Amino acid sequence: MSKVQLNWTNPTTRIDGSALPSAQIANIQIYDDASPTPNTPIGTAPGGTATGTFTTGDLAAGVHNFTAVVVDTDGNKSMPSNIYTATITEAAPSPILDLAGTIIP
Repeated sequence: MSKVQLNWTNPTTRIDGSALPSAQIANIQIYDDASPTPNTPIGTAPGGTATGTFTTGDLAAGVHNFTAVVVDTDGNKSMPSNIYTATITEAAPSPILDLAGTIIP
């Protein structure tokens, strides 16, 4: 199984152009459209800093499209971020190491 580490720079403005100090960012909600509940965050990262990072748990094989939503200290949510796509591949099986045969006359 594989994990993905997501990294980003938190916004410094609101959609109206006014300043958004880091202290006013409560958290960042992380979404994965491959999750069994894609409209529910798979986790959150703390706000209050200029940058953020989040490491997923083990992910199933397949395509995962991640987005992040900023939540301010008043509970206002941003639109989703750009999409980061990660393709997780399942490791191939180990080869057979004891193949043998018998000659039949």
